[in-house]
Amino acid sequence: MNASDRPVSRAARLSYQPFKDVPKLDQENAHVISAQTVWIWLMHVGKLASVRMRPHRCLPGHFHLQRRREREAEPPSRECDRHLFRAMRCPAIDRCSSPAPPPRQFSQLPAQQRTRDDTKDTCHDRPCCPCCRALHPSPTLLRDQAYDAVRAGNIDEVLDPVRALQAAFERGDVQDDTVRAALSVFSSYRPELTGAIVRHAETRSGDYVSQLAAGTHYLGLLSLLRTMRLGRDIPQENLAKMVAATEQADIYLRRALHATAQPSLAYAERLNSAMVFGQDTWDVYIEGLQRCPSSMHLRENMLRSLRAEWGGRGDFSAMRAFLKRPEHDSLSEAQRRRLAALELAYEAHHQLHFKNNAALGFALYRQSIALSPTITAYLGMMAAPSDDPANPLANVDTYAQLVLDLDPDNDHARARWGAAHAMEGRSWHGLKLLRHARSWGETYAADQLRHPGFRRFAVLRVLFRLGQ
Repeated sequence: MNASDRPVSRAARLSYQPFKDVPKLDQENAHVISAQTVWIWLMHVGKLASVRMRPHRCLPGHFHLQRRREREAEPPSRECDRHLFRAMRCPAIDRCSSPAPPPRQFSQLPAQQRTRDDTKDTCHDRPCCPCCRALHPSPTLLRDQAYDAVRAGNIDEVLDPVRALQAAFERGDVQDDTVRAALSVFSSYRPELTGAIVRHAETRSGDYVSQLAAGTHYLGLLSLLRTMRLGRDIPQENLAKMVAATEQADIYLRRALHATAQPSLAYAERLNSAMVFGQDTWDVYIEGLQRCPSSMHLRENMLRSLRAEWGGRGDFSAMRAFLKRPEHDSLSEAQRRRLAALELAYEAHHQLHFKNNAALGFALYRQSIALSPTITAYLGMMAAPSDDPANPLANVDTYAQLVLDLDPDNDHARARWGAAHAMEGRSWHGLKLLRHARSWGETYAADQLRHPGFRRFAVLRVLFRLGQ
């Protein structure tokens, strides 16, 4: 891949010399290393890791300092504070006719305002205009804040903004992926939250968002138990637990179907669980689309279930035929491009991992990104070989950054970024990122950390670089 074909990596512009000032071990006495020597070396490595790769909630560690410097040097733009933090643009700004001063940087906000507050002090240094209020009807907490609120028993503090977003979706003001993003603390499986989530769902049996939160929580457990292996390689002891998790999820998702007018996410999650067990998904999709005709998330999940390695029976004809279905005629041009880009990304995934055709796979990923950038294509390009011999992880750094710009809670990107750096032996922080992603129920991280050979190899790689 040519350098011009790839987005410029901010991380690639960083000079990375992690052990430049570390003296080499005495070659004559290299076989005799005292406990004091090991301790000194490990303290030095820890200092480097803390300085060069300081972790951050939403960005891979060593990108954050460079991004902050570049952002401070940029001229102010008319963006919401929410989207400055989440690296997304508020579409309502382009419809605001009244002039406004530039927004404050996220770091300049008082601590109590550092939430995704979309009703005041977001678009401008004045209350939001009516169009912004329609698109972003209420503040939503960051995932760590939502986690703390659920642990403290204040689950309605997390769910009330989601209820407002669901109402906005049913009015046609937002897409359902906005509602789904606000539920990330529930879809990321944390077993210590199970009791609070279930108790709340049982006391609010007629509330759509409460039932949806409990259902997605159990489907997060299903994903963790399924692992990222091929179906035939799933451990037998996991199968019964998978069935139990799906049954629990289905109880709450069925309740959610009767609790609101357009339960698009409940249908989408039921479609996902059917896909995991190889069941037909068309009935769920058709029923869901009849009630939620504007749902993009439901369409995307149905397309995903038709991949060649899942419901497509080994070829891409099912996905291509799905793109031509008449229900997509009502979509905008951008939405149709997004579906086509996802279809190309799924073809690329199959070529890369099932046909062993890397050249075609990465070419299809590039076509997908050119058509409409998606997280799926960016994740696929993380595996592309680097054109920079001095930085073999250039693509990992670049595309992990792009994924986290779109979705700061994407633990899969963090896990793969951490695993790549851990396998290269560059940083202890790679292993820390893996453990952090695993704590949020991320399947790839769980698979890697479950394998004792990976842990031993990663540690030996780091220690080997110390002796160079």
